[in-house]
Amino acid sequence: MILRAIEELHEYLAGKQAEQRATRNLIRTSAVLRQQVNGRQLGLIGHALKNPGFRYTIESHRAANNVSYATARSDLMRLAEFGLLESAKGAGKLMLFVSPADLKERLARVA
Repeated sequence: MILRAIEELHEYLAGKQAEQRATRNLIRTSAVLRQQVNGRQLGLIGHALKNPGFRYTIESHRAANNVSYATARSDLMRLAEFGLLESAKGAGKLMLFVSPADLKERLARVA
């Protein structure tokens, strides 16, 4: 029984790895994304795919990428315009950008 459970785990992990490879290939081969999205944004998309529901702020993106506030804001707003992030208001004037659960499907539509 334990061996079967380990075998099923390996099958599950192999399937997840294949799914991630397919998504990375979709991003790489998408003419729209290659022309319209920069490396910081691609990195964020990769993180968002692995972390549905994750909340990004302009400040967190700015600090993580060592860019200006305006650049970080532009990066996140652009991804929201493509429908790859959902924008929301946080406390006060804080803008949140949330990784949607269906990001993979949204990427396929953009590509």
